Amino acid sequence: MLLTLTLAYAAPGGCPLPRSVADLDETLASAERAWGADADAFSAATADVESTLRCLVEPLPSADAAWVHRLEGLAAFARRDMGAATAAFAAARAIEPEYRFPEALVAPGNPVDTLYRNALTADTAVRLPAPRAGWSVKLDGAPGTSRITERPVVAQVIDPVGRVSAGAWVPVNGALPSYPTAGAALRAPLLITGATLAVVGAGLWTFAALTRPDPASLDTVEQGQSAEARQAALGGTALGVGGLGVVTLGTALVVGRW
Repeated sequence: MLLTLTLAYAAPGGCPLPRSVADLDETLASAERAWGADADAFSAATADVESTLRCLVEPLPSADAAWVHRLEGLAAFARRDMGAATAAFAAARAIEPEYRFPEALVAPGNPVDTLYRNALTADTAVRLPAPRAGWSVKLDGAPGTSRITERPVVAQVIDPVGRVSAGAWVPVNGALPSYPTAGAALRAPLLITGATLAVVGAGLWTFAALTRPDPASLDTVEQGQSAEARQAALGGTALGVGGLGVVTLGTALVVGRW
């Protein structure tokens, strides 16, 4: 019982138990055995692969990432989504360019084989937000700093102790699993500082307005000039402090995204 509770606690969020790379290999092999023989069994096995991938607690080797992409390509082909099949096969080929399907799985000259051999996509890279210190992101089994937008990707978030905290096969235009970013760690103190400066600036401006002397109460020109100088200095300080607060808040919003 204690072992079960420990394993369950170590599993990524939403997973009843952690899964290993060996578990994933087993589900991938099961899905391949069902390909071309039992459509319902193949669909169920593909769903099991995706579920297992989400619950992995081990970093995924690149070869397994390619295997997942090939399976997703077969699944897309089965539902006649040639665009998704091409993208998934292209992702697999980007990892293992020399791989060819075993003849027992896909015969040479088969439409699947032809599509796989010719699967190419553009390679527009989008830089990812840097993870917080100690965290890392693996894309297709390798440390990733950018993502190719035209291809799906197997993404895993690795926590500071080396465990997988989240993972998934992410289709084209899909969102990667969330992870703490380096900028997010700075956002809260910047927001607090910016808000404080803005409030102080507003308070100084209000104080300056409320304490402006009535010219009729001043006896000499010198008194009037001195009062105006104090008001100008106070108003300038209010604008400076308030402006710095606004800039700090803006910085927090930008930094928090990266």
